[in-house]
Amino acid sequence: MHRQLDMGVDVIGACLFDDEIGCAGIRISAMCIRSISCRGKMRSVMSAVLLALVLITNPAISISAIPTSADSVSPKANAQQQIGAAQSRHNWTFGAYVIILALTVIGTYLVWSTGNKVQEEIQADADARILDARNKATILENDLNAEKGNVLSLQRDASDAKAAQQRVEIELEQQKARTALAERKLIELQPRIINNEQRKLLVELLSPSKIVKGRVLINSAMDGEAWQFGDAISTVLKEAGFPVTEIPFGNRAIAFNKPGAFLWIKDGKNQPKHGGPIAVAFSRVGINFTGEVHPSDADVPDLDTVVIAISSHP
Repeated sequence: MHRQLDMGVDVIGACLFDDEIGCAGIRISAMCIRSISCRGKMRSVMSAVLLALVLITNPAISISAIPTSADSVSPKANAQQQIGAAQSRHNWTFGAYVIILALTVIGTYLVWSTGNKVQEEIQADADARILDARNKATILENDLNAEKGNVLSLQRDASDAKAAQQRVEIELEQQKARTALAERKLIELQPRIINNEQRKLLVELLSPSKIVKGRVLINSAMDGEAWQFGDAISTVLKEAGFPVTEIPFGNRAIAFNKPGAFLWIKDGKNQPKHGGPIAVAFSRVGINFTGEVHPSDADVPDLDTVVIAISSHP
């Protein structure tokens, strides 16, 4: 293809110009066409453009081909020479125009081709950036979903832990209640006593002379534990200076209608002066008497007597 184009250029240049400059101009244009990095179809089109431009010069070619005759009249020869000179200048100008036009066509194609290449590169870069952004967005979305799952898991764990803590607290309270009940039952099973510290404090509280030392009767139920507790109370009161008498065995109550320890008086309006101090002193050491009024002479013989009745263990 290149060789045929060179041959065509030489022929056209020989017909168009009367020297080697025309052929050289056309050949330069053809070399520019061959130097373009394009496919065969585009190169053929551009070659056709170049040939079409040359064919436009047919009238000029016909004029330049008019032969001269040695037998012609001298004025005509002179005119023919002037026409030939003008035609030569025109051919030079037209050759330059053809070269410039061919270069313009080539430059236009190069601009169009490189512009398309730039657009393709920009589009490829934009597509790559969009794909990368989508991938990053997908990764971030996956990370966000994972974090949401972790938050939900932590919330469930916190809720389970709170429920477990509440269960533990409930069980702890129940255990405390059971322990307190067991302690009370244990105390109930243990016999009532007056230890040394309680005895010393009772004697200290009841010994002063300002406290009236009135008569006290001890009435213990027919129960071994009640009898021992009544005897301990009697011992402390005697040590503090009170005249204590135990009701004879045959006159004692076999049982009371309720458990505990009681302090009986005959008349609530005329209480014995030593009843209050005795109740207060025993309360200080943790032994409480339930106060009751018994007007019967069988229970309380007179207004000045305090009866301490000891029933079964509560």
